[in-house]
Amino acid sequence: MKNSLVLEVNNVSKQYGKQQALEHFNLNVNKGEIVGVAGPNGAGKTTLFRIITGMTPIYDGDLKLFGSLDAAGLRENRKYLGTIIEDPAFFPEMSAKQNLEFYRIQRGVKDKNRIDKLLTLVGLADVGNKKFKGFSLGMKQRLAIALALIHEPELLVFDEPTNGLDPAGIIQVRKLLQKLAKETNLTILVSSHILSELENLATRFVIVNHGKKIDEFTKEELQERLQSYFKFKVDDTDRASQLLETELNTTEFEVTAEGMIHVFDPNIEASDIADTFVKNNLKLSHLSRNSHNLEEMFINLTEEAHFNDEII
Repeated sequence: MKNSLVLEVNNVSKQYGKQQALEHFNLNVNKGEIVGVAGPNGAGKTTLFRIITGMTPIYDGDLKLFGSLDAAGLRENRKYLGTIIEDPAFFPEMSAKQNLEFYRIQRGVKDKNRIDKLLTLVGLADVGNKKFKGFSLGMKQRLAIALALIHEPELLVFDEPTNGLDPAGIIQVRKLLQKLAKETNLTILVSSHILSELENLATRFVIVNHGKKIDEFTKEELQERLQSYFKFKVDDTDRASQLLETELNTTEFEVTAEGMIHVFDPNIEASDIADTFVKNNLKLSHLSRNSHNLEEMFINLTEEAHFNDEII
C-alpha cells in the first residue's frame, strides 16, 4: 500500500555498560522511501541498524516491522529485509556467480535465473566469472548489494555503503541504489558519517549524535536550508523587522542572537533592503549575500547537540 509504514522505531534505547548507544530513539520509514541516517562515527547508527535487523535482540522500547510488533512477528517479517551491516563472507577463489549461487542454495531461493538477473542489475554481468579476490572495493560492494537482494527483500538496510570507496565507486553505488528504488520500489534505509554522501541519494534525512535523533528533514527542506540569503545589521532590529513585513511584504527572515538579520525571500534584492532602510532612516552597517554549506550545517547540528548535552 502506497506510503504505508514498513518500519516504526518507538522510544528505543540501548546501553552497553555505562555507554548509552541509543536513547529514546524514534524513526518511521514509509514504503518506497530512501531514508539517510547521518551522524559522526560512534553516533549510534550501527546500533540502530543492528536492532532493526535482529543482530542486537535485547533493547528497550518498541520496534514494528511491516506491522508486526511481537517477537514472533518480527522474526517472521525480517525475511523481507536485505541487510548489509558487516562485510559478507565471500569465497576469494570463487567467482561472483559462484559465490551468489552458493548463497542462493543455502538460503533456499528456488529461482535459478536469479543470479544472472542480479549480476546484470548491479553491473557485474561482465565479470561474473572473475575471482572475488581480484575485485576492486567498489565491485565487492556491488556484489554485497546483489547478495542482500537475492531473496527479493522489500526493505534494504545498508550501513555506510560508501565507506572506503573512491569517488567513482561512491557514484556507482549511489546510482545503483537510486536505480533499485526507482525500478523495484525498494525501500532503503542507509547510513553515513558524511551527510554530503547522502545528499543526492536520500529522500529524507535523519541526523543522529550521541544516540539521539537531533534533527529530521526532507530533501526539499534541506534545499531550503541551503538556499542563499541576505545578511545585514542595522541599529534597530525591531524596526527593521517591522519594515520587512510592511514595506517588503515578507516574513521569510530571522533575527540572530548576535543582532544580525537573515532574509531568505528569493524575491527580495539587496537594493530593496538598502533603499527601504535608508528611506526610513535606519543605519545599515553590514549587508552581504551568504549561503549555507552542507557540511558546515551538519557539523553545526552535531556540535550544537553535543554542547546541549554537556549543559544538561
